[in-house]
Amino acid sequence: MASLAGKNILVIDDAADMRLLARKILEVDGATVSDVASIDAGIALAREKVPHLIVVDLELPEKTGFDFLEFRRGDALFQAIPSLVLSGRKDRESVQRAISLGADDYVLKPFRATLMLQKVRKALKLTSFYRKSVGPGIDGATVAVAVEVTHLNEVACRIASPVKFAPGESVRLATELTSRLGIDRLPLCVSPVSGVYLNAGQYGAEVDFVGIDRELAARIRASFGGGK
Repeated sequence: MASLAGKNILVIDDAADMRLLARKILEVDGATVSDVASIDAGIALAREKVPHLIVVDLELPEKTGFDFLEFRRGDALFQAIPSLVLSGRKDRESVQRAISLGADDYVLKPFRATLMLQKVRKALKLTSFYRKSVGPGIDGATVAVAVEVTHLNEVACRIASPVKFAPGESVRLATELTSRLGIDRLPLCVSPVSGVYLNAGQYGAEVDFVGIDRELAARIRASFGGGK
């Protein structure tokens, strides 16, 4: 993963322990961190010393993180600075409102250091990818993504993944569960209702099984106590 060396990050949070925790996590990875306890102080500091990223809490005593995101939409300087929301609010409405107001991502409190760094690098577009050139006449390139199967029935399953799958996209699920049941031999298609943002910082998708036969359907049904 890319280092944060040379990056200036501003943290806005009224909780001193949260500011200290965020500072330690980011500084260990090389960032230079400034922190303040209010939106007004953060705006003033950012105008004086333009940061590469702003991390802002939603619930502040005077102006809130939502107020900051509203302000940011109308200010050319702040529009150019990626903003990461840090909050203990887990409801979908808060997440969707923050993203719709232009937040680059949303991190739930309490947070793991690895998740915080992953979100910061993503907002700063520092995530590194392996690249492979595919020559003429060669197709079938595969990208592997870690997914979790959260629900399963005889015709589809739901998955959680760190990337958003496009509706209609063809995928292959190579998990212990899908391999054991024989689902991985089927053509699989992402349904049109996919791409839901989950609280865990992942996206939910529904994957439809294409061409499932009666024997395989019975095996899947038996796997969760449904009998034959």
